[in-house]
Amino acid sequence: MKGELVKLLSRADVLLAGRPELMQALRNDPAVFIASPLNGLRPQQKRKVRAVAKKIHAVLRTQPPLLPL
Repeated sequence: MKGELVKLLSRADVLLAGRPELMQALRNDPAVFIASPLNGLRPQQKRKVRAVAKKIHAVLRTQPPLLPL
């Protein structure tokens, strides 16, 4: 699972090359990133980035919490 997350994040790095603010937003919260307008990206690039963000979000949701409540 960790390997898959690393692979997805590296794919996102490639898609968002030159846009460090968007990459930081993706790393902070993929769910919020998916809903953001992604200004400045081409429509095809937006679709690809959102697809990767959705996969990252799905991987993170399947992980157990770090601290049990």
